[in-house]
This record gives sequence, structure tokens and C-alpha cells, in this order.
Amino acid sequence: MTRLITFSFLAFMIGCTGFGKTDNAIRGIDISFDDRQIIYCIDHGEGQDAGLYIHNTNSGFKQRLLTPQPGFKFYNPRFSSTGDRIAFIESSNDAGGSRVCVVNSNGSGFNRLTNDSNIITEVMFTSDQQFLLYAGASEYNNYSPITVKNAHNFDIYMINLETLERKKLTDLHAYGLYHISSFDSSHVLFKLEAGDEGGMRMLSIDDMSITSIEPKVDLVEGDGGLYGAPAYSMEYDLLAFTLPYRLYYMDMRTRSPIHVESCRSQESISFVRFFHDQKKLLFTRFNDSRIYTVDIETGQVQFVN
Repeated sequence: MTRLITFSFLAFMIGCTGFGKTDNAIRGIDISFDDRQIIYCIDHGEGQDAGLYIHNTNSGFKQRLLTPQPGFKFYNPRFSSTGDRIAFIESSNDAGGSRVCVVNSNGSGFNRLTNDSNIITEVMFTSDQQFLLYAGASEYNNYSPITVKNAHNFDIYMINLETLERKKLTDLHAYGLYHISSFDSSHVLFKLEAGDEGGMRMLSIDDMSITSIEPKVDLVEGDGGLYGAPAYSMEYDLLAFTLPYRLYYMDMRTRSPIHVESCRSQESISFVRFFHDQKKLLFTRFNDSRIYTVDIETGQVQFVN
């Protein structure tokens, strides 16, 4: 049963990378460090609503900053630490390659930083805003008859924003690598897909060491590969994470997991972010065009859009 869930969850993760074929869904979210702006990408296939959006959390006003060219889509946007720049991925709909892009948060200054056939699925700014980190894959294939083609052979790379010089940081050759996010100025969180040997990981940018992160209580009967979508709150020293159809958080000092939210089987939780000055989580559900917040102390769930 656990292995069946793992394969089902992997199929869901394909959609989260942006290479899935599902339309009418959120393809990545982020929130600015002052909690005032939410950015997200909508994939409506060739529909008129596709693009990169910014949403003001105080007024509720939303604006489309960019619209993809025909045959392309945007996904996985990230704010810089100052909130004035946004990095995101542009990909062709036939998965023929993807590009790292940046734009100012007012929609000006759009720039493609890469322009080759590499498969790039996620990107994030370093805290000093001098570099971008991204997840890149060298293969696009399917290794099982029950899954569709997807990106594989992943590692984490760095781009110097001044020189555009690129550097490979890891040598994982991972089957899947998702949800890269910041832990602190020298550590990066990510989800490693490697069967029951996968799970939540932390990369040290200083010495390139990688450590595993798991809750104190075994929620998965030894199958760490089911843990995913790690998102950290530096303000409260809390780590949010997902299991299939469930959302948890834990204090990093005790690592005792607390259940926050559950979904129906068709609505797995896909993207998760912490608010910075509130004990609230921002999250989306797979194949759903809505964005949600949940207060982790009261459990109250609300719609954002």
C-alpha cells in the first residue's frame, strides 16, 4: 500500500514541476518578506488567464505582471529578499527546455538569464541576492509504464546574477528534486525523490554536505520518500511539510509533528509557504486555481483569491 501511495504521489509531483499537462491550476506561489504581496503563476494551457500574477494581501487587488508567449508557460515564481525582484521559470509546453527569468515586482525589466535546452524546474534567490539557485535536470523520460514522461537526473546549480556564470553544487543525479527553499543564509531545503530513500533534505552551501530532516514521530512507516514540500519559518523556527493529502508543521527543536490540514484524494497539497510575521501558512491544492491560508494555531482556513 505504501509503495502504491508513493507512485501516486510522484505522479502528483510531476504536475507541481510545471511539466505536467494539467490546466487551470496554480503553478507555484511565494510571499514577500513583509507579507504584503503574494506572487503566483496560473497555467491555463493556451487559455487567456495564463501568466505571472501579484496579489496585495491588504487590499485584495491582483494584477497580471506578465503573459507567456503562445506555446509557453510560467511557473514557480520566487521573491528576492527585498521583494523588488521576482525569479521564475519559462518553459515550452512540449517540455523542449526551460529558462530562468527575472522581472521587477512592478512588471518591468523582464530578462531571460538562460536560453538553452536545459530542463530547469525551480529557482530561488540567495539571501544576499547575488546569486540564484535552481534545480536542473539532464533527462526527460519515463522509467515506469504507469508514469508519464518527466524531468530526471536532477542536481542543484547556482547562477551569479552579475556575471551569469553557472556552477553545479551537488552531484546527486536524483530521480526527482522538488521544492527548493531557503532555511537560512547558508542552507537550502529540498524534497529528494528516491523511493523510500528520499524525503526532506538540507544542503549546506558552505561545504555542500546534505542532511536528512524527519519528524521525531515516524508518520510513514519508514518510507521517508513520502515527506515533501519543506518550508521553513525563521521567525518561529518551524518547518512545514506535506504527506499525501495532509499538511503538517513541527518545531525544529522538538521535531514533534502537528497536523494542520487534510484534503480529499484528488486535492493533494502542492505548494507551501510560511508567512514571515504571522503563524500562518500559504498553500495550494493540486489541480486547483485557488490559494489558501491556514492559521496554524486556530486551524482556520481562508481563500486568498
